[in-house]
Amino acid sequence: MGKRVCIGYSAERRASMKKILKRYVCYPLEALAAVIVFSFFKILPLNIASATGGFIGRAIGAKLKVTNVARDNMRQSFPEKSADEIENIIIRMWDNIGRNLGEFPHVNSMEIGKNVELNGAEILDSLHGKQALFVTAHFGNWELTGLVAKYGNFPLHSFYRAPNNPLVHWIYKTRLDIKGELLPKGSVGARRAIQLLRKGENIGILADQKMNDGIPVEFFGRPAMTAPALAQFAIKFNSPIIMVRSERLEGTNFRLTVFPPLEFSDSDNASTIMRKVNSVYEDWIRKKPEQWFWVHKRWSKTL
Repeated sequence: MGKRVCIGYSAERRASMKKILKRYVCYPLEALAAVIVFSFFKILPLNIASATGGFIGRAIGAKLKVTNVARDNMRQSFPEKSADEIENIIIRMWDNIGRNLGEFPHVNSMEIGKNVELNGAEILDSLHGKQALFVTAHFGNWELTGLVAKYGNFPLHSFYRAPNNPLVHWIYKTRLDIKGELLPKGSVGARRAIQLLRKGENIGILADQKMNDGIPVEFFGRPAMTAPALAQFAIKFNSPIIMVRSERLEGTNFRLTVFPPLEFSDSDNASTIMRKVNSVYEDWIRKKPEQWFWVHKRWSKTL
């Protein structure tokens, strides 16, 4: 008995030491690294920052362990593609991710009509004064999708995932400067979103990532746990779902495409609506697979 108590105490002590190490050593070092990286790209001109980030992504990204997640995801999503084709997509995916990192400190200098073209402006014009749910994916430079709110001059309240390290929370204040609140993912953010929707406000959602306690919805032919909140909001408030794609054209030139409201009937439930959303995502990704964030564990199991 005494031995077990001693072992238990030792385990508790180790767990406590890990927490202390994380809080007072790892978190500050991570925050310092974030400041250094952000400042480095900030002092560079946009085009150079983007190109430098892309070079780093191509040189280092493919060697990271997390790339195996992307590789397995692609193998199962594109069984018709050869190993060489998949490796080529991976290199270009890391180029896009690296460019996004380099561009992040410069997002507020990027504008529609400058280095971002807008398709579907007439759809935004038709929504003037009306409530809508704006949906995008981790595609292209997804930070730029908020420019639709700048164009339409309306608040857009967007969901976000709070960082594990509270010392890097400051980075959210450097994101695209648009009117609207940042809503933390989870019950708190969902309740606030409902309050805003009741007032006729617009909500922005990235719905392409895994949610463990979501609902299984087909995505690239396999069930993927999907957050149903978007569909539930659309049903409850009779709000149109407007999908917006940020597409990298070349270098730091982009195209934002605003699609017509997603069609769904009164008989559709959350599962069928989210399947339609996933179907649109699939179309985007099949056309330009290198621009999606494949390193996320979107499916429960990989090969």
